Amino acid sequence: MSHTTTPNSSNVVNISVMAAARAVALRQAAMLRATAGMQVRTIRTAVPALSAGAVNNSGTSHWKIERALSVALVPLCLSPFVTGGGFTTDMMLAVALPIHNHMGMDVVLSDYVKPDSLMNASKALNWVVGCGTTAGLVYFNLNDVGICKGLAQFWAL
Repeated sequence: MSHTTTPNSSNVVNISVMAAARAVALRQAAMLRATAGMQVRTIRTAVPALSAGAVNNSGTSHWKIERALSVALVPLCLSPFVTGGGFTTDMMLAVALPIHNHMGMDVVLSDYVKPDSLMNASKALNWVVGCGTTAGLVYFNLNDVGICKGLAQFWAL
């Protein structure tokens, strides 16, 4: 029993795609033959040397911590609307928000501050602002109404 297929639109499309790919391959082969006498230079990039057994994943772990903190902040920022806030939520926000801000600004500084002398000063300022923000928020939580109730009072104005 012989099996024959009738041409349909998908077969025609497949044949035309194969023909186009073959034409591109033939053009590339012709270009390679034409440039066979030209000198080809290879570009080499510097790869940092690692000691035996070392794994360079510092950027990966930093990125994972940033993502985990960002994901954790979503329910943390929404929880005062459900529970009304409280001391524990206020203290977690007082620590998590400045860390999130510090890590984000650290990446911005690494990307956009180019002279090394400015880099050290800007990163030091980032640490001062981050620690000052954390201390101020903790102080506000301990000696005043707290972050959640303070924001609620501000929004009520």
